[in-house]
Amino acid sequence: MATRQQIGHYFEHSFAYHLSTLYGIQSTINLQSVSQSMGLTSQEKSIKDSESNNIAQKVKTKLSTYYKQDIPSKISIVDANPKQKKFFTSLYSEFDDSNPSDILIEFSKKNFPEEKYFGVSLKSTSRSKRTVKANLGVEDILKLFGKTGYTSNWASTFLYNNLAKQIVDARKLDVETNFSNYGLSARPTNHFSSSSTSKWFNKNFVRTLKKGKKLFESDAKIIKKNYISYFEQEFKKLTQDKLKRFIIEDALREVSLPLYIVAKSDGGLFVSYSTDKILEIISSTIIIDTRKTTGGETRIQLKKQGHDDSIIEIRIKFLSAQDMTNSIKVEIT
Repeated sequence: MATRQQIGHYFEHSFAYHLSTLYGIQSTINLQSVSQSMGLTSQEKSIKDSESNNIAQKVKTKLSTYYKQDIPSKISIVDANPKQKKFFTSLYSEFDDSNPSDILIEFSKKNFPEEKYFGVSLKSTSRSKRTVKANLGVEDILKLFGKTGYTSNWASTFLYNNLAKQIVDARKLDVETNFSNYGLSARPTNHFSSSSTSKWFNKNFVRTLKKGKKLFESDAKIIKKNYISYFEQEFKKLTQDKLKRFIIEDALREVSLPLYIVAKSDGGLFVSYSTDKILEIISSTIIIDTRKTTGGETRIQLKKQGHDDSIIEIRIKFLSAQDMTNSIKVEIT
């Protein structure tokens, strides 16, 4: 059985393949090979193929309202970490590397870059919200809070040192001292990278532990709670003007280029917020709150005063599917 992350990656490949097929574009994607490499069961593959084929047909219909009879010349899966790799700005300097598109469609007969490229942000699981995950890093958030730094990874280092290091160091010492409690016959040597800049445990070490995994899970929950508490505290210090600018310009990405639509696996298609929604946000008072998910996670809510529904929510998660083994990621939903 594949992880949610692997299923999400497969969904991207399956969608790109089916949309290419609908347009008569030859695709180099081998879905059987991709599903095997990502560990999907035949049932998981079948479900995602059905969903992606369904949503690809709806996207094609939607694109016809923008491009009429024009046929794309290329349909590509956006590389991982487009912001870090400057994926979009390499196509056109005015494009935004934080654009949430997972699929990029190119119309080679168009002359203007704003028309030539169109994105699709895929949601592999069904959600009721129409906002899009923004690819904001912790550096973007800390700058919003008025923090600055000049070294590489200054933001993640600052947060780690203040909110996670003590917990990680305590668990590392316990693993090395009381290794038998973790099902180990001797003091481990592969649990932590030898690099002086390492902050987290090695992924395979935690994944293959015979005992003590719940201790790592408990530590991860505490660390995420620490990050949430810190972010909530700092968000509450921001002025209304800064909060609204953050929501509209950074989180909702109203002017993010290339243009894109959101496609959900349940068949829903959404464009970004309309003008009246933006005006409503500007004229409202924004409040900061938190809520618990059914899975027990705490998320920060930014919402209009007097309304129950969030405009956006902020989730803290580990970048790796295995907690305690990679850096912290900020996810906007």
